[in-house]
Amino acid sequence: MQRNRYLVLLVVLVFSHVALPTLRMLMPGAHGMLQKLVMLSLLAMLLFAILFAVSKKTAVRATAILLAVSALAARGIDVVMPSIALDAIALLCMVAILLMIIGSGLRVLFRPMVVTIDTISASLCVYILMVLLWANLYALVDLFLPGSFAYSLDESFTMNMRDGQAIYATYYSFVTITTLGYGDILPVSPPAMALATLQAFVGQMYVAILVARLVSVYSAPGTEPADGDNREH
Repeated sequence: MQRNRYLVLLVVLVFSHVALPTLRMLMPGAHGMLQKLVMLSLLAMLLFAILFAVSKKTAVRATAILLAVSALAARGIDVVMPSIALDAIALLCMVAILLMIIGSGLRVLFRPMVVTIDTISASLCVYILMVLLWANLYALVDLFLPGSFAYSLDESFTMNMRDGQAIYATYYSFVTITTLGYGDILPVSPPAMALATLQAFVGQMYVAILVARLVSVYSAPGTEPADGDNREH
């Protein structure tokens, strides 16, 4: 099962991405508390999958668990006692744990390896996790600098997790990393503009470097399975 850790994570990432907008569509008039509980459940499931996939090094795993527990605790308390400080703690913990699992995935992809289903899953996971990383960064910017984003469809909502608007932050992150640029959400503050520009650059470079890396693997005999860090303790 551990050898398919990134495949499991990929399934959870795709499910989470589909589940949230589906639930919002099925429960358009749901109370804010119910929306927060649904988001908390999806967050817990995602964090569990991340802990399953992260490197088995003791220090790395312990740090990831601490961050995951802190993020869930802050988000859980925020459900009953909304607070900007709790939002910030949860978002910062998510940024840290996402950076850790992205780093773990990149180490898998850029060591000598044989391309397997889990390798391909790891490459896709890193891409989606980068989307989530920037979504949390956008939420942080809008939390501390309200009005950092302009919305052509609805000027009333703000992109922060407390209002249950994570779907919009993730949507904007996907649109930016793929350079689609629909124009319905626009960064207007300097930090937001800088983040959007950086994400577009990183996203394109990741795809280009990943393709070159995977192609080179086929011409490099004598490689080892990509999940070699399973042996690390």
